[in-house]
Amino acid sequence: MSTTKPLEHETITVKEIISKLRENKNRLSTMEAEARIAIDTKEMAQMGSSYIRIEMPYSIEMSIRGPLGIPLVEMKADSGHYSIRDFLRQEFMEGSPDDLNFMGLPFNAGLNEFLELMLGVVTFTDTDIDSLVEYRIDDGKYYFEIIKHGIKTANWVDKNDLILTRQVISFLNADYTIEKRFEIIETVNGVKLPRIVHIFSEELGGSISIEYTDRKVNLAIEEVGNEINN
Repeated sequence: MSTTKPLEHETITVKEIISKLRENKNRLSTMEAEARIAIDTKEMAQMGSSYIRIEMPYSIEMSIRGPLGIPLVEMKADSGHYSIRDFLRQEFMEGSPDDLNFMGLPFNAGLNEFLELMLGVVTFTDTDIDSLVEYRIDDGKYYFEIIKHGIKTANWVDKNDLILTRQVISFLNADYTIEKRFEIIETVNGVKLPRIVHIFSEELGGSISIEYTDRKVNLAIEEVGNEINN
């Protein structure tokens, strides 16, 4: 059962929470990881192991392998170009990342949002404070709502780690929501990241689940290259 209470005795503001979330994200420059991944959308249904390499702010390499290491999907993308090879369908796609809904998500996800989803971080801006409509405690977490440009964003932040654990996005002129859940918070080389990332929309259908099994963050670029070549 959800429990709520007002914030008469809380000393932290939403602006300070957003600042802490931003500080944590800004500590991250690179991530190289192995993960288990499950994708279930209208475009694809895949489950397997994944290699993910991200260089902030706008670069990702990702591969998905099935049983016995059989390659399923390979993707590379940066701010100017993307390429995706689907081995099962024997398809190759490339173009501008502005024209791509990454991984066939059941909602529009450009490159920046896709990277945030892979990392389990969410960006807020200072102007979001102007659109704040509610701030309280919900189930022992800081909870705040922002309504901006016809979109309501409900956010739950862990009181100890000051990390987003859940976000529900509601489109006020549509009848669907998008939910993001970030579970088992770990500190990796000074950066707080969730081990499990789950994104889904019950109304639209489709989900992506990622569980990181091994990852390294903030390696120097040459170290990342050496890890890949070994």
